[in-house]
Amino acid sequence: MYSGDVKLRNLELKKEALDQMKLPLNVLEGHLGQLTLQIPWSNLKGKPVKVIIEDVFLLAAPRSDQEYNEKEEEQRRQRLKMEKLQNAELLQERSSAGMSAEEEKKHQSFAASLTTKVRGATSSGDR
Repeated sequence: MYSGDVKLRNLELKKEALDQMKLPLNVLEGHLGQLTLQIPWSNLKGKPVKVIIEDVFLLAAPRSDQEYNEKEEEQRRQRLKMEKLQNAELLQERSSAGMSAEEEKKHQSFAASLTTKVRGATSSGDR
């Protein structure tokens, strides 16, 4: 990991994997052969973080009105909301744990600039 590459293999996709894209699809089955994160630890502000996905298998089916289950859809939305909240809380805890006020301020500034950089790269198509 200190080399800057994190490789994960044989990952299973969750059934909610496409929900944030708001596509009219249900994921029936899905796997990623390999997910590689190339992180330039020595120059996080100056170089991009790259995400490389290889060997994607996705079996999806269209959502039809006959399959629509309001209770299931609400549960799916709630799970997504809870995941987002848990991730935000975890990030907040990690970022403020054991830091002085000055260190926390620097960290927040760095995190904000990194977030801006990631958003800019994804919106410009540099993935």
